[in-house]
Amino acid sequence: MTWIDSDGTRYGVDATPPLDDAAPRSFEEALGLVLDEMRDLMIRKQRDYGPGNILDFMDYGVCVRANDKMARLRNLYKSGDAPKNETIDDSWIDLANYAVIALMVRRGHWGLPMAEDVRHA
Repeated sequence: MTWIDSDGTRYGVDATPPLDDAAPRSFEEALGLVLDEMRDLMIRKQRDYGPGNILDFMDYGVCVRANDKMARLRNLYKSGDAPKNETIDDSWIDLANYAVIALMVRRGHWGLPMAEDVRHA
């Protein structure tokens, strides 16, 4: 089964990744690209949300949010429907970032100020 995401990305066993000169050539390079994307999205969302929504329910709340993302992914994969809003990749990035948030909460790092706030203090 193959289906096309809202951004035109093909998924499924028949999907073939596009080949271009910018494609990563190693596992480490591919990992770096994904981690950079995750980091950039996390920072943008942190600026929008702030730390309070997570601090209200801590890592338990992160579990609930991660479960919501998993339910969305299961539904999309099971139905084969193309997503109407965020892409499949967006959901996977959010899910991975929830794991990072949970680790930051557990280690006592959640709620630290943004770097630009530290520089201006």
